[in-house]
Amino acid sequence: MQTLVGVSGTPEDQARQILSFFFTRLWLTKNTEYINQFPLLKSTISIETTQKQAKAIVGWQGMYNLPSVITQPTLVLIEIDDTNNTPKAASSLVEKIPLVSLV
Repeated sequence: MQTLVGVSGTPEDQARQILSFFFTRLWLTKNTEYINQFPLLKSTISIETTQKQAKAIVGWQGMYNLPSVITQPTLVLIEIDDTNNTPKAASSLVEKIPLVSLV
């Protein structure tokens, strides 16, 4: 959690720091183009908000396979300026849900 709470520097530095929480140094070294695709922070986020987000990320057990069990028509909405849930992430989710529309 310390990695997410102590994010500082330029937006590019912040992206590297955040990505280092999720990926190994070796992976990041081999996939340098990923940093260029990472949404950069556009404003300051309070320490309290960052700590809450870090706690939620660390405590999340995952649900990678669960979207495929959705049986009802589903609408996925995504904001193009959302820095946490990117359109690319929405597309990945849409691929896993039957009977889905993406807006």
